[in-house]
Amino acid sequence: MAGSVGCWYISAPLRIFGEMESFMPYFVYKISPDRKTLTQIDAHEKYKAAKDQCRQLRQAQDQGDMDMIRLVFAKDKREAEVLLSEKHKPSSPLEEWEG
Repeated sequence: MAGSVGCWYISAPLRIFGEMESFMPYFVYKISPDRKTLTQIDAHEKYKAAKDQCRQLRQAQDQGDMDMIRLVFAKDKREAEVLLSEKHKPSSPLEEWEG
């Protein structure tokens, strides 16, 4: 279709010049309310496994625990921590309200 934009996810490792390219992992982090302490909990190859772990961790949190459990897709731990520590403008009124 003309004018349509889409994203394609490759579900198998790529072979570039005979070498295997690895996937970018999904990182699971625990973040302090002030965003100064980022603790990597795990890394997953599959989105569903990372999402399920985030849900389980959020459900297990005490009500008074203000730490955030976040999922980030990044090429490595360094990039994940940069993305998580950035403060970004809410993309929708609902996101702004939740923040």
